[in-house]
Amino acid sequence: MIGGDEPHYALLAHSLAADGDLELEDDYEAVEMGSAAAGRKRAGQRLDRHLREHEGRLVPAHPAGMPALLAPLLAVQLAIAPAAAPDLLIGLTGLALTFAALLAGARLLGRWLGEPVTGTVAALATYFASPLWFSSRTFFTEPYTWSLAVLSVAAVAAGRLGAGSLLLGLALITKESALLLVLAVLGGAATRLGQRRAAALAVGPVLAGTAWIASNVVRGLPPLHTPQPFQAGDLLEGVSGLLLSGDRGLVWFAPILVAGVVIWLTGAALDALRGRHRAERALLPFSPSPLLPFSPSPLLPFALLAFVAYFVLAAAWIDWRGGSGFGPRLLLPGLPGLALPLALAIRTGQRAVRLGLAARPAVTVAGVALAAWLASRLLRRLPPASPA
Repeated sequence: MIGGDEPHYALLAHSLAADGDLELEDDYEAVEMGSAAAGRKRAGQRLDRHLREHEGRLVPAHPAGMPALLAPLLAVQLAIAPAAAPDLLIGLTGLALTFAALLAGARLLGRWLGEPVTGTVAALATYFASPLWFSSRTFFTEPYTWSLAVLSVAAVAAGRLGAGSLLLGLALITKESALLLVLAVLGGAATRLGQRRAAALAVGPVLAGTAWIASNVVRGLPPLHTPQPFQAGDLLEGVSGLLLSGDRGLVWFAPILVAGVVIWLTGAALDALRGRHRAERALLPFSPSPLLPFSPSPLLPFALLAFVAYFVLAAAWIDWRGGSGFGPRLLLPGLPGLALPLALAIRTGQRAVRLGLAARPAVTVAGVALAAWLASRLLRRLPPASPA
């Protein structure tokens, strides 16, 4: 286990697997006595109690959905090796899930674009040029949320509504804010597949939401109880911090995604001003394949909406940093929504390079020089590295 909140998520999963409850006081005491339930390195340590008081009761301060998904696997491990630490099992599960989502996303982008290579490049850039790759080996909620959401979209695009509905419900279980992704996927499905199929797709999330409410009621909590109550903070500070702060800013931790959005928006605006395309083709300058149940044109606004919704929610929260962690952790579930704009930017860039090299080499050289100058200016704003 790396640290931060991860040991507490592990304890949640262990409590569900071993005791079938979310009462963690005895689990914390067991860790102090040498249990490896919170990770091998935490055995014998005293951990801060990540618990909140609610009407005289101590309840977990972290969502239990993602630990509940891991609990069956931990139960099998406990049956085979009761004293084993959960580190390896948790790490391999997260890697397997996130890499499955990466492969599904790459294939999906390639099919939507009609260019498998461009789709794969965009998917790999989205994953490895952002904190998505780093978080894949951590035991936080966000990697599970975005992975299940991407897999659900891939399932629906393949015509498997039942699997898509189940995966979308599991994504909602991981954290209440995943409702933003669920609504975006359902909106795209309603646009392309019709309201009847979108309603069928909504069965999984509805059942997941019902189970969450029922769980709260059974535990004697308010029906809409959340582990972390929302507290509004300074929205402008959150926006500035999530974009530019040295430890959380998207500009520093996901520069390719930011550049992709800027390039795509610039190209779309220029096309619209020049009147070369109709309104919808200004948003998406290529023809989708008629063989696909989904096409990118109506899905692009929903992909961007998923990211914007997550960004605004995180920026408006009092703890927009998301505690200790690497990069903008709270934005991770929305980052895959920027893969499609990035793919379009890559395609636009390929065309621009071909045109520039063929017709206007001087303009191309000037553009490269300008890009290099801008990059140097941005790098100068990076915070100085702290001494080791």
